[in-house]
Amino acid sequence: MASTTNPDFGANTEATEVAKAFTDGIRGKTVLITGVNRGGIGFATAQAFSTQSPAHVILAGRSASKAKESIDELKAEFPDVDYRFLEVDLSSQASVRNAAKEFLSWSDIPAIDLIINSAGVMAVQERTLSKDGIEIHLATNHIGHWLLSCLLMPKLIKASEGKPKGSVRIVNVTSASPMVSNMRWSDMNFDKKNKDLPQEEQPNYEFFKLWGYENSEETAYVPLDGYNRSKVANVLFGIEANKRLFEKHGILTLAAHPGVIMTTELGRNFPKETLEAAKKLGSMGFYTHKSLEAGASTSLVAALDPKLANGIGETHEGSDNYGAYLADCQISTGAKPLAVSSSEAKKLWDFSEEETGQKFSCWELIIATQSSSYVGRRPEFHVAEFVPCRGTHHAGCSEYAYPNDQSENERLEIQHNVWLLTLRGSLALCPKGNEAAKRVLDVGTGTGCWAIEYADAFPQSEVIGVDLSPTQPTMVPINCTFEIDDLEKDCTWAKPFDFVFSRVMAGSFEDYDAFISKAYKALEPGGWFEMQDIVLPYKSDDGTLHTDLELAKLGHYFCEASKILGRSVEAPRHYKSMMQKAGFINIVERHFKWPLNAWAKDPYYKEIGAWSFANLDGGLEGLTLALFTRGMKWTKEETMAFCAEVRKHLRDPKIHAYLPVIVVYGQKAESASTDE
Repeated sequence: MASTTNPDFGANTEATEVAKAFTDGIRGKTVLITGVNRGGIGFATAQAFSTQSPAHVILAGRSASKAKESIDELKAEFPDVDYRFLEVDLSSQASVRNAAKEFLSWSDIPAIDLIINSAGVMAVQERTLSKDGIEIHLATNHIGHWLLSCLLMPKLIKASEGKPKGSVRIVNVTSASPMVSNMRWSDMNFDKKNKDLPQEEQPNYEFFKLWGYENSEETAYVPLDGYNRSKVANVLFGIEANKRLFEKHGILTLAAHPGVIMTTELGRNFPKETLEAAKKLGSMGFYTHKSLEAGASTSLVAALDPKLANGIGETHEGSDNYGAYLADCQISTGAKPLAVSSSEAKKLWDFSEEETGQKFSCWELIIATQSSSYVGRRPEFHVAEFVPCRGTHHAGCSEYAYPNDQSENERLEIQHNVWLLTLRGSLALCPKGNEAAKRVLDVGTGTGCWAIEYADAFPQSEVIGVDLSPTQPTMVPINCTFEIDDLEKDCTWAKPFDFVFSRVMAGSFEDYDAFISKAYKALEPGGWFEMQDIVLPYKSDDGTLHTDLELAKLGHYFCEASKILGRSVEAPRHYKSMMQKAGFINIVERHFKWPLNAWAKDPYYKEIGAWSFANLDGGLEGLTLALFTRGMKWTKEETMAFCAEVRKHLRDPKIHAYLPVIVVYGQKAESASTDE
């Protein structure tokens, strides 16, 4: 069960005291804080972190001049900390994307340990929509922070590698709103009168009266209501993020209520009546005013206390997601049930994806930030039609031993990024990787990420992706289409291609010679064929991958089981000779290494290793279950137990294992016949 380390911390505890209690969680770390104007909670948060020697503190906000004031004051007191400004208007999705792109380009800051989403707007008096058509409180306080956090996820994931769960965190600064409010699903932009909402969505009218808002039943927009709903979203964001990220990466997301601090700019929009009501409520003991330093303390507890990661999300006394919401430096149970509901959190995540036009599964968000192909970048996209290739059916090939479910699709997106890192951003090494081909065939396209990215890079090219199943996205570049086909069956195209591409087809075919011959015949004279693949088993150059380790056995079992099933994963070591046999000329073979975790000292290999680890760790069961149960007649339980042992070795940085990978490409002679 989640708990706190310091039960004596409370409403009057100051942020610097919390920082001193958890100094190891700060020293040498990278912290990003939004909303850091002097005189605000974000600035007090930055000050507290700075007392314990973080490596980098990034201050994100709209105003460069205000950020400079904050940085100058921080530098004067803590000169050894690296401070940087990241310009972002959280109400604008375009600005958020630009900010994320800039941060991801900072190669000297490869990881983010902590994000504190502290910026916000409150009580905007007139109903206002953002540039993206979203009510301004929700757009700024939730959507902007959600999108920024998701887009920066590659650096959060990198920070989490090899660390205890909960070491890397996102903290959303919320308010008391979850105690009195929930989401307004039927009318997110406040078009309807409150009395016309479903009963469960109607606001707390008595609460509004306390704050000076009369007859709110007859109005559509109450400024405090816009704020309240967005602050509930801060809590729900963390609940769904934990379900997607905590088990797989150990990234923990929590919401912290700072208390009431009347000296910040947050209440600048309050009218006289609301300020008078607030003063009256304070005198009646409804709340206690806090200092900035006390207001920042709960954010630091949420960011640093290791005990909060224990049992996060459990049900406690009938309430969902115990530990997701903190107030006065402790876990709070005061939120309304719908404000901490798992189903409401999932609904909000789906809504956020719809409003931003991007789907962020835990791996898609990585690719969204690291490839130029992600949906939404180019203006010319269309809805893909999945065309069965000349009468063949969806190929649910029973001999094929690998899955095509969501987890496998996410792994393929990771694998795509590993290849991009390996080839230093190139999609292919043959001449057609750097110049536009007229017609391109991507065989075994999987999720279509390579085909989409090639089509995006070369708008003049016609790109066709072929796979057994329609697992590709529906929104793709206008010059990219997908077909469903079994490449082991006869299939001809009306026009030849000048570039045929395949990636990681090891274990996919019974007859690789036949497959390569088909690729040759599909090319026009002078066309190129490139194969990118893995070369099992795993290896180590220093002997640390002992043969008795399950990780070493894994590679050999892959080879053994695939041979039994007649689809050898060892075929790639023979690609060059097969291409020669098929008639290709100008054949080039290049070898690379993928470390299996981040053990390498070289930054190039360390980054590849971190992603390679995610690739294997995230897909281990999918890659082994069918192969081992069919090929070696293992039980499911035996396979799962074996995978658990493999994972122990996979996480050991003392085992310097790597996966050899290969790129082989060749050309069809200019003098060859189109019928060959």
